[in-house]
Amino acid sequence: MMVFLGGCAEVSVFDAASGERFDYNTDALPGRPGIDATAFGQAFTSFGLSPDGTTLYALPQQKSPLQFFIERGTSGNRQTYNRMMLMPIDLTTGDMPAVAARFEGADIDAYEGATSLSPLNTPAADPGIDLNYASAVRYQLKFLPDSAGSSFQSASFPVGHSMAVTGQGVWMRGSGAPGSGLGKGGDLAVYDLQSAQAVFFPQDGADFYQFWLNGVAGDSQARFGFDLTPSQSRDVTTRGLAFVP
Repeated sequence: MMVFLGGCAEVSVFDAASGERFDYNTDALPGRPGIDATAFGQAFTSFGLSPDGTTLYALPQQKSPLQFFIERGTSGNRQTYNRMMLMPIDLTTGDMPAVAARFEGADIDAYEGATSLSPLNTPAADPGIDLNYASAVRYQLKFLPDSAGSSFQSASFPVGHSMAVTGQGVWMRGSGAPGSGLGKGGDLAVYDLQSAQAVFFPQDGADFYQFWLNGVAGDSQARFGFDLTPSQSRDVTTRGLAFVP
């Protein structure tokens, strides 16, 4: 049995019987570092277990120090964008759990290297599940390059029990306020595990989510999450979330 403890930029793993901390040190540095979570976010305080018990999902409360660098239009100009990724930890790898391999290979921003705002290089691979909708913003900035300031940027998530993991996806509590928490996720943001991206629900009886018609600013018309009260115009305040199979 193992115990997982979230930190600022890592998730530490302990043997429950002996209390020994597993050593993920690969660079001969002092101490016993945990699983490196720098590319996912910071301040990992919430965890969710998949129904089959094979994957543990670690939720960051703050953005990663590594930013996306998304192209604006087709001119080659790029825009930094906050990276917040749900970190899936594979529990089937024996005594040393690691980031689940099937979530390691995505390249959301098609970029590797330095950005305009940070001395830290953007990695070639963008592992994890895209919590901050960078996959959608990539297309927004391609077709509307001047809308960079009206995207889905977020910097934190609501406190408390914030997520529930199912066999096909992860459901996340929204903040109910534009510009903070999940923002446009509204009541409940839903992430598909197969694509590692957010699910965009249609609104107002539409057949699909009308990305451009619903706007790109932080107004309620642009909400794309699961609406708990479609007959009301405001979001619902929630205190917790649980999955009952």
